[in-house]
Amino acid sequence: MNLTGLVGIIAGPLLGALVALVVNIFSAALGHGAVGLIGANTLINASEAIVAYYAFKTLMGMEWDVFPASASAATLGLSVGSFLMGAIIVISGVNGSALPRGDLLIAVGGLSALNLGVAVVEGLLTGLIVQFLASVRPDLVGLTDRDTRDEPSGVTA
Repeated sequence: MNLTGLVGIIAGPLLGALVALVVNIFSAALGHGAVGLIGANTLINASEAIVAYYAFKTLMGMEWDVFPASASAATLGLSVGSFLMGAIIVISGVNGSALPRGDLLIAVGGLSALNLGVAVVEGLLTGLIVQFLASVRPDLVGLTDRDTRDEPSGVTA
């Protein structure tokens, strides 16, 4: 779980991509991943954040409640990231592996299926977090009063 869907929903697509880059640089510096994979990992994580952001905004525009919109958006973003990861592995191959491409495709398909299960769990967690944030600070997730659709006017005398 990396919560890139949550980052995308809260920070937006541009800052979400920047956060993905910074996290991947620090991860590579700490030995979690390789320096040569920063670009691919950032592409995958940024795509998750970007898809989650736009899916959340679209679903909220369709009058969905916060929890199902954010859970679905995060799950969709992570699913796109899982597909992209699988495509990168299958297209580029595995360095030093004698595994035929067909067998690699089957193995990556299994990995992607496992990732989709994790995406559902992370989507539910993201939905709970965004629902909580929307109840205490709706401005953090770009929401205003949904009944009036007006910006808060502040204190009046």
